[in-house]
Amino acid sequence: MWNRNCPKCGKEHIYKTERNLLDAEIKQRICRSCSKTGRTLSDETKSKMRQSHLGEKNIMWKKHHTPETIEKIRKLSHFNMLGKKHSVETKRKMSENNVGFKGRHHSNATRLLMKKKRVEYLSKSLSRTSKSATKFLDELETRWASKIQREVPIGGRVFDGKVGNLLIEVDGVFWHSTPEQKEIDAEKDSIASQHGYRLSRYIVNKESDIPGVLQKIRGEQP
Repeated sequence: MWNRNCPKCGKEHIYKTERNLLDAEIKQRICRSCSKTGRTLSDETKSKMRQSHLGEKNIMWKKHHTPETIEKIRKLSHFNMLGKKHSVETKRKMSENNVGFKGRHHSNATRLLMKKKRVEYLSKSLSRTSKSATKFLDELETRWASKIQREVPIGGRVFDGKVGNLLIEVDGVFWHSTPEQKEIDAEKDSIASQHGYRLSRYIVNKESDIPGVLQKIRGEQP
């Protein structure tokens, strides 16, 4: 193996043969990262790149990661700095990279856009409504002829639905029988009361339970 540093950024590269090393040295080749700096891919190139990974062309076509691999990916993605600390040099570089925004402020339009994107992200990440719960809420909307607001954040918790002064929770026996979930349900009951809402809970384990649950609902118009 032969080593050589990129003449532009100084990053070290390894060459398998001496001939490749000499060729790179004579032509003063730079690394891939430096060669792509400032370049913008055309829409046609982006489209070709997307097409090259679709369907059977994808290396993961009809394949699945093993549980061990999934765990490794999870650890590498979220805990790559677990138990580690940035060096003084790394902190200095990070500080220098952030100097460009020092003394500047986001405009009101940018702040509103950032807030909107944040709300969209939270609404997706906090989404935990099951398929059967969604189906039940759809049927309830039809029965009451009222629009039900879905996944409503109140007091730090997200409720499955809200219509008027009524909060709706669609519970399943399997998920709502654990001690942790029972504590969360009790907290939601308290939050609803503190904010002046009524809270109704409906037990729906699967879609076939919906007709029976709807028949038992009497006089609970919002």
